[in-house]
Amino acid sequence: MSASLTSALSLLPPLAWLRNWRVARARALLRGGLPLAEAASNSIYMVAWWLIMIPGLILLLTTLSFNILGDALRDALDPASRPARLRRKGAGKS
Repeated sequence: MSASLTSALSLLPPLAWLRNWRVARARALLRGGLPLAEAASNSIYMVAWWLIMIPGLILLLTTLSFNILGDALRDALDPASRPARLRRKGAGKS
């Protein structure tokens, strides 16, 4: 067999699987599944809101604190990056 025929034949199983998966997904959607309103009302997050809010707030506060810490370290370690009004008098003069 030639190389191009072999490579073409090696593509057939994944393409067949993809086609079958798409057909199965379309059939599942046509059967209905759960309506959106019913799916949302069964969510645990509608009852236990803190399961999302507490980790989200912790992530927010952690991100903000690292951002502020990074800004403070940059200002402390690189005085040339500070605005002119915050520099000490005579710091840039030789």
